[in-house]
Amino acid sequence: MRKLTMLFVAATLCVVAVSAQSRPSFAGRWVLTATVGPFGELGSRPLRFFNDASSSLGTDVTISQDAAKLTVEYATLPNATVLTYRLDGAETRNVPPPAGDSEVVSSASWKDGKLVILSTQKEVSPQGQSLAIQMTQMLSLTPDGTLVVESSHAGNGKTQTTVYKKKQ
Repeated sequence: MRKLTMLFVAATLCVVAVSAQSRPSFAGRWVLTATVGPFGELGSRPLRFFNDASSSLGTDVTISQDAAKLTVEYATLPNATVLTYRLDGAETRNVPPPAGDSEVVSSASWKDGKLVILSTQKEVSPQGQSLAIQMTQMLSLTPDGTLVVESSHAGNGKTQTTVYKKKQ
């Protein structure tokens, strides 16, 4: 019986250790170092809820993270933009600047050590058509602590990779 209990405890510790390793912390202040792969045209405006067309998180971003949520903050004028994502797969709603212009509905979940954020922004085109723009972002850390964000838009088949170094 004692061997069975020890085996159970050892197996539980292994599962906890593997689970902890598969969910890295992205907390910190990050500075953009590289962008690879431009986005295609998506209507008349860039996806503002991802800051700009050249970077999915902006050039200088602060991320805080706990077991329940991830919060991304970056500078926009006149105020900072703050986006929050629940890490349990539940929907999160964010209103990007300019306030009230549109709403972004997102869900975040873990897959193979990466945080996958699926987002949909509903807008109205200049011609009055209702648009639903979908984006996937995958956040991961390299062994040297570099933050890599792979962003893709549904429908255009293009992926942009942005690379960030932690600011000391």
